[in-house]
Amino acid sequence: LKVEKCASIGDDEIMALSEAIKGNNTIEILIWKENNNSDKAVSHLCSALATHPTITYFDLSHTKLRQLTELSRLVEFSSSLTVLLLKDCSIWGNPQFRNEFCVALSINTKLKKLDVSWNELSPENMDKLYLCLSHHYTLESLDTNYNLIIDESPISELISHSTCISCLNLANSNIRTKFTILAPHLQ
Repeated sequence: LKVEKCASIGDDEIMALSEAIKGNNTIEILIWKENNNSDKAVSHLCSALATHPTITYFDLSHTKLRQLTELSRLVEFSSSLTVLLLKDCSIWGNPQFRNEFCVALSINTKLKKLDVSWNELSPENMDKLYLCLSHHYTLESLDTNYNLIIDESPISELISHSTCISCLNLANSNIRTKFTILAPHLQ
């Protein structure tokens, strides 16, 4: 199901669509990109997907996310979600990212691909993300480009403990320290 660049869809329509998605057990992919919806509408959509049995791919890229509670619940409780794309979602320094979302990621046991690129995440948020994912045993691909990284140790922790990550994108992350990571499984 693809809903992209639909600025004219209002909260009531999104809530009705969320309920329809909730009752449809054949949808596996939901692309919800570049929509300018309210926090309430996006939260309702995430809530509907939290217990959805077949959604494996959810793309919220270029959708402003100011309220992360229901997205965090989706990540924590979904038994089917394997791909989550949050590219350029205006997350920045949101404390809910490190206090709720990262904690949910550490509990999740299904996610294989996560993209949080282009969010200009704060160093604190990046550190928490890497530390929470350092013991995640299903994540294969992590894209964190265009976020601010100051310290190498959380990245090193992630790579040294994760045996699944085969693709890690740190491009344009303004890394302020020089470091070398030796990870045989990434070579």
